[in-house]
Amino acid sequence: MFGAGVSFFLILKFTVLGRIPSGLHQFVVIAPYSDEFFRELLMNAFLYFPLGLTLGELIGWHRIWLALVLAIVIESWQYAAGTGMAQVTDVICNTLGAWIGGIAFQKRKHCL
Repeated sequence: MFGAGVSFFLILKFTVLGRIPSGLHQFVVIAPYSDEFFRELLMNAFLYFPLGLTLGELIGWHRIWLALVLAIVIESWQYAAGTGMAQVTDVICNTLGAWIGGIAFQKRKHCL
């Protein structure tokens, strides 16, 4: 339970907390390609990995839906508040990261 709370806080810290609204509301389907494109995709997946890992015992496979809803809420907040660029690729990578974390939890649980 503690791990899930820490994971949730870190997600909020890196996505919405402390960001200053710019008044610029941006939404894109695919993240713009740059030198950082693949690193950003990987970091988005990695950010949600601990959440999927720690929620495994708490809510079973529903953690994927929770991660999806959380990612959509955060991206919607970024768009509405103008604190970042809302991207569909972020939602996909975040959900994928939680799913991989859930798989890692299941594999670890079966090995013990």
